[in-house]
Formats: sequence, C-alpha cells, structure tokens
Amino acid sequence: MVWREPTNHLTDCYFCLTDVNGFSSKSKHCIQYPNLHSAIQPVPHSKDLPIPTAPDKYTVDSEEDTTDDRNHQDPDFQPSTSMTCSHHEITQAELNDLVRDFNSLKQTQNYWVLGFKFGIY
Repeated sequence: MVWREPTNHLTDCYFCLTDVNGFSSKSKHCIQYPNLHSAIQPVPHSKDLPIPTAPDKYTVDSEEDTTDDRNHQDPDFQPSTSMTCSHHEITQAELNDLVRDFNSLKQTQNYWVLGFKFGIY
C-alpha cells in the first residue's frame, strides 16, 4: 500500500470506510476494502507498466533560503470577536450541578460494574 494523507476524513479514510463487523478469522477473506486515493494498492508491473526509476541526482533546498514566518506581520489581520472566543466564568451553582452529575454518573457506573461482576446481567 502507498499511504497518503486523507483529504476528507469522512469520505477518504481507509480505516473508517472498511466495515469489519461480523467477520471472523475464517470469513475475513470476504472483507471488501475501499479503493481510495489516500491508500493506493500495489500494482503488478509489466512491460506496459515498468517500475519507476529514481532520479540520478537529488537537490536539497538550503535552509538559508527560507524566510522566518514568525516575525511576519499581516496588515490585513483582524482578530476574531465572535462568541467562540469569549470566556464563560462558571458560577457556584453550575459547579454544584456538574459535581452532582459527575457523582451520579460514578454511582451508575459502579452499579453496572458490580452487576457484571456478580453476574446479574
């Protein structure tokens, strides 16, 4: 396989699009794998499709040529003033609700763990 970075996780993720549920070790040969651009399967080479050759010489870009982008100032930059950047200070009542919900969740989890441990379920 030749792996490349997926362009869209929902439609180009090899592992997300491969459904392996319901297959056993005996029936795993029936799994259908997707043919995606991010995961290209190997191709048999022949006279019509020869193995690619590497270039004779490689060129390496010098690090001196690159500019330092950390000091770059964008004159058009406008900081975001949307609601997503605002902070919300939590009140004591909200904190109490969160603690109560967390403790309730822990009690429910302990109930299920004990149930499975002693064979109730």
